[in-house]
Amino acid sequence: MGTLCFTVDFDRDSNAPVAGEMPARSMSGGRIVSPRFSASAEGAAVLVEMLDGLGIPGTFFSEAETLAESRADLSGHEVALHGLAHEDLAGSYGGRPLSEAEIEGIVGKACGIVADVVGTRPLGFRAPYMRPPGCLPGVLSRLGFEYDSSNYSESGRVAAIAGGVLGLPVLRVPDGKGGKITSYLWPMHEGNREPSDFLALHDAAGDGVLVLATHTWHMSSTADGRAMGKAEREGNLRRTIEVVEAALDAGFGAKTCIAAVRSRGSRRRGP
Repeated sequence: MGTLCFTVDFDRDSNAPVAGEMPARSMSGGRIVSPRFSASAEGAAVLVEMLDGLGIPGTFFSEAETLAESRADLSGHEVALHGLAHEDLAGSYGGRPLSEAEIEGIVGKACGIVADVVGTRPLGFRAPYMRPPGCLPGVLSRLGFEYDSSNYSESGRVAAIAGGVLGLPVLRVPDGKGGKITSYLWPMHEGNREPSDFLALHDAAGDGVLVLATHTWHMSSTADGRAMGKAEREGNLRRTIEVVEAALDAGFGAKTCIAAVRSRGSRRRGP
């Protein structure tokens, strides 16, 4: 069977883009407010405990400012990069697209912060909002990254992209009900999907890589910034474990993203 990569976007609470601003803010009760980090820090601890309890490693795509603010203990798990302040790199939400030089400056600065916090530099990247600009692979190649997980695909295949960087896609496949499902657990956390819905991803991944994805803050807060109650949090965690255990029971072997791309990819030059 294939490989399971459980990935976590470790970013500011209920992140929200603001037109004309590069850094994201947070949502609180449906209002955009200054960045908050408490739900994210709490969720990181919950997810580390979950992964350790299951005996599997995870990959935390960490926004550098949130990682530095929380100082979360991610020992035993891969720390990859998710921007400096959850920037809208491609200008997809009313902001302007950033220049290649600006993007390289942001990613380079974020790398330094992550290295200072955890002692090693990140080798993987996921663009905020899953909206990568076209120049991103070249930037990542120059900065020494090995892989990028910023795109959706119907296949779990690791493939070379520009600059020798490997692409590790997040799945987006037909859900059998006339729609699409991605391997982001967001809809389940918001009460719109059941754990069984994600079984559709198993066949699509096949003997490739099944990348499951969530957010730290989504373990205790909704997308509009409403704090979950105790019962809601416990149910949310239980459903997350159910999705992961279903993949393990189906024969997927768990690895960090960097281990998966190194075992499955070839760093040959892409187009």
